[in-house]
Amino acid sequence: MGKVTASIPVHSEWSYVNGLLMVYNVQRDILLCNPSLRLGLQLPSPPNRAMFVGLGFHSSSNDYKVVALIPVAPPFLDRLSAKSVFVKGAIHWMGYNKRSDNQILSFHVSSEVFSCIDLPQYGGSDNHAKPLQRWVFALRDSLALVDGFLRQGFVSIWAMEKYGLA
Repeated sequence: MGKVTASIPVHSEWSYVNGLLMVYNVQRDILLCNPSLRLGLQLPSPPNRAMFVGLGFHSSSNDYKVVALIPVAPPFLDRLSAKSVFVKGAIHWMGYNKRSDNQILSFHVSSEVFSCIDLPQYGGSDNHAKPLQRWVFALRDSLALVDGFLRQGFVSIWAMEKYGLA
């Protein structure tokens, strides 16, 4: 990594792991930086225009991994969210499909295996309400999900108590 001065476009996505920050945008620019050391590295652009990018850490090898997915979602998902989060040794993206059986797609950094995590069932008074916005994030080292029911005027936050079980 070398010293870098970069302006980050407004519509950039970002991910961080252990103080290392990854910023990427629709122009396929990927920048890794360590803000505390003021060091950065511009990565080569992936060959595909649209992409889903995640940053992870392999604890056994003490190494970081950048994962760039091609824009073809797995056959059981129609699309993925651009935002990813690294929790419990895996990079996670919110996955969507037309059947509304939305799932979280995970890439386990050590085994390099993809899997899906089912979302929890809600037991509220309006079981048919669909969230307008949904995203994954880390909450105290747990995988968490925010559902934005903006028309109804509330959000729902779910945190996974045992990893892999909804």
